[in-house]
Amino acid sequence: EGQSIQRGDKKLIIAAAGLEWVPSLTTEAEINGVKWQVVNIKEANPAGTPLVYFCQVRK
Repeated sequence: EGQSIQRGDKKLIIAAAGLEWVPSLTTEAEINGVKWQVVNIKEANPAGTPLVYFCQVRK
């Protein structure tokens, strides 16, 4: 966690409602046939319950 933003990085926003797993640095996402690795995660949880995960992803 805490890696700097590099050219080509993207932001992946994941709603926490109904999510059966929590994103981690070992999470990979396939978007339009391309695999992306999560390199940073920020969680929005204003009342202590996660609402959304902001993931920085990299090819």
